[in-house]
Amino acid sequence: MKIFIALFAVVVGINAQWISDCGKSKYSDPGREQSTDKFGRVVGGWESRPNEFPYQISLNIFGSHNCGGVVLNSNWILTAAHCVSSGSTTGLEVLAGAHIRSNPHGPEHRSEVLQVINHEKYTDPKRYSNDISLLKLASPLTLSEDIAPICSPRDITYNGETVTISGWGGTFSGSPATDELRYTNVQVWTNADCEGPYPGSIDETMICAAAPGRDTCQMDSGGPLAYNNNGKFEIVGLTSWGRGCALPTHPGVYARVSPQLEWIRENAV
Repeated sequence: MKIFIALFAVVVGINAQWISDCGKSKYSDPGREQSTDKFGRVVGGWESRPNEFPYQISLNIFGSHNCGGVVLNSNWILTAAHCVSSGSTTGLEVLAGAHIRSNPHGPEHRSEVLQVINHEKYTDPKRYSNDISLLKLASPLTLSEDIAPICSPRDITYNGETVTISGWGGTFSGSPATDELRYTNVQVWTNADCEGPYPGSIDETMICAAAPGRDTCQMDSGGPLAYNNNGKFEIVGLTSWGRGCALPTHPGVYARVSPQLEWIRENAV
């Protein structure tokens, strides 16, 4: 019995930051494929329905959208370290529950960022290794069907799986952010295949994904690469880097979340 209790305590400790009622959309078919592409970005994507991805947040700097991120729980946000590399909270604000940023529709929640915790091995050993950050909110989120946490990833590769990317990123390289939240679906590459277009640049803290004409782009950084596991979205990766946007030869590269579960447990306290 003592062994069981000890093991149970370890499991609870590792998963304490993740909410069990997670990753659910209020729509029955979130991330569905569509036949039209009105504007084109997220590259090759579509406008989402309001709060279709309730874990998605906009990270603002002095009132302007700069990056994406995901809700871990009511007090913490996951994003990319390169979005907040200085570690400063000055001007940082999280906007949760948004759809069209210029036209609030009710469920939005704004919170200043109280603390930025960048991974201590960000850029070690490679330029974008461990590109992950935790943001502690000054005012906790009220969770609902419009603002909800994402699920923890499983310890699998997800190779070949179809995953959903989303964000307010630009419609082409260097363009401004979109007003409406957009998404598309891409497939996960093996890290070995990703080494081809990015020789010497990929490690186990990264995951690659692409589909013809589809990608994340500037200002999607920190946002989700999520797998729909029977109606519950798991956070597989965070938008990190890549060459251009939707180049046929180069997939998007994301910060792989599964190797960071222990780091999240130790820091999101």
